[in-house]
Formats: sequence, structure tokens, C-alpha cells
Amino acid sequence: MKTKLGIVGCSLLSLVGIVIGCSEPTHPLHLNADNTAAPQTNYAITDLGNLGGGSAVARAINDSGQVVGRSQTVAGEQHAFLWTAATGMTDLGTLGGGSSQAFSVNDLGHVVGSTFLASG
Repeated sequence: MKTKLGIVGCSLLSLVGIVIGCSEPTHPLHLNADNTAAPQTNYAITDLGNLGGGSAVARAINDSGQVVGRSQTVAGEQHAFLWTAATGMTDLGTLGGGSSQAFSVNDLGHVVGSTFLASG
């Protein structure tokens, strides 16, 4: 049995670099008046990379294509990141603690997330 993923599901999976394809249309097939299929929407899969560790999780994308989430660093910590096509993945750091994560980004590029302080 094949599983249909919605547009958001396919986009988020592609953001984390998981290479899978949507083998079925994510929207109903619409026919033109002459019974030819309407143009299909194409998707691109982009490997966002990571911050030196073994994993990264994308949480949100805005209309400008900026992506936020968390990634493991070389030291094994989880840090919030901001990814753009121009700069790649940028570590947003912490406020002295060992971990942070980004949950959302608006169209102005403002990032919302959480972090631990050095005191925990």
C-alpha cells in the first residue's frame, strides 16, 4: 500500500535531506478542456547538511526559503540553525547552555526558539 504525503510532508522530509520521492500526486489530477493533464508541480530536494554532527531536523520554512531547526554539533550538542540558499546552515548558538532549537521563522527572518542558559 502506498502512502500519500501532503505537500507539507514532502517539503519537510526533503528539508532534512531524506531522499524519498512522492510517487503519487499530492493533489487531484485536473484535466484541461481537451482532456489533457494539467501541468504537474515539480519539487526539488535539498540536502541542508548539518553543524558537524550526525543529524539535523528542519522545523519550519518561510516564503523566502529560509529554514530553521536544530542540528547536532561536532561536540554532540543540539544547536538551533538558520539555513539559506546563499549562506547554507548557520549555527544560532545558545545563551551559554548546551542546547538550543528553532521552531519557526517569519517572512522577515525573525526566528523563534528556545535555549538553555549556562545555569541550566
